[in-house]
Amino acid sequence: MGHGLGCDSAVLRGGQAAKDARSAPAADCTEHGASGWRSHRAREQSRMLGSSIFLREDVCCSAFVEVALQSEDTEDVATRFPRYSTVDLAPDTPERLRRCMESPYETPWAEEQPADYLCTNNFIQATACVAGLPDVQVIFDIFLGGGCTSMAAAHGSAGKVLPAEVFSFDLPEKLAKSLAPTGRLAQGDGTWWDITVVNETPPQPKLQEVLLRPGAGRMPRLVLVADYLEVVATASWNTLDVLCQHRQSLDFVVVDSSANVLFEKEWLIIETLCRPKRVLLTNLNLPSASSWIWHRLTRLNWQEIMWGHYLLDGDVWPPHSEMRRLRSWSLLSPPR
Repeated sequence: MGHGLGCDSAVLRGGQAAKDARSAPAADCTEHGASGWRSHRAREQSRMLGSSIFLREDVCCSAFVEVALQSEDTEDVATRFPRYSTVDLAPDTPERLRRCMESPYETPWAEEQPADYLCTNNFIQATACVAGLPDVQVIFDIFLGGGCTSMAAAHGSAGKVLPAEVFSFDLPEKLAKSLAPTGRLAQGDGTWWDITVVNETPPQPKLQEVLLRPGAGRMPRLVLVADYLEVVATASWNTLDVLCQHRQSLDFVVVDSSANVLFEKEWLIIETLCRPKRVLLTNLNLPSASSWIWHRLTRLNWQEIMWGHYLLDGDVWPPHSEMRRLRSWSLLSPPR
């Protein structure tokens, strides 16, 4: 790295200050072998670039950063830095589902807490809309996480004559955190949904006992299982066996996984034993995650009902993280 001038934070904020800064001579960085890209004085730490190198007083701009910054002032902004979420529906998308997706999305906590990107995006809306279909009675939200999808599924089915059962799994410590008294899951218990927690070890006997009881009553039932859903061997009796043997076929499965979650064995059990009628996948544009399931299902002639993408933040993220701000999803159904 040469000792040229650094990247001015004004460039990152855009506007006239950025344009003026971009006109600064690049000779110093060129002199030190920085590929001839423009250089700017670093007056403060840059939040956008998110790199410790910008704590130095004088650094040269990366070519990648320069291109990323230039795109904010061009027509290329829509592809490099998406500003809006989108939804596309197949021509044969059920009319009820189409109307639901075209309507404003309302959450049960809208008046109590400000909206957030994790719980109010169009992927969450898709979850609620599918859960509201008359024939959706059993829903499997594979990973609970913060609970946004499970709550959306329960809330989406709340107005039906027969509300749905929603099953979800996660690590015991994550389950305890999601069920904190101040959290939305706990606050909605008894008002929007009834929660049943299975935290015994191993969970199979207790889960089987729960599944032998009648399903949801006057409101949706959320069954939360403290289990990581890891199948050591497909021949061993596991929690997926219990769920799918008692609730086959699953009306709706939601897969919101990340790159560090590998569940090939688990998915094959879900696909072959649980026999889902609809599968909603997200994070399809991220490395790993669930894109391989999308490729597998489409190869098996599953049909896309609707698809889209949403943004986790209204502001652009640091250039090397920007691709993760955009999340793509797809709803599929098996061949008829």
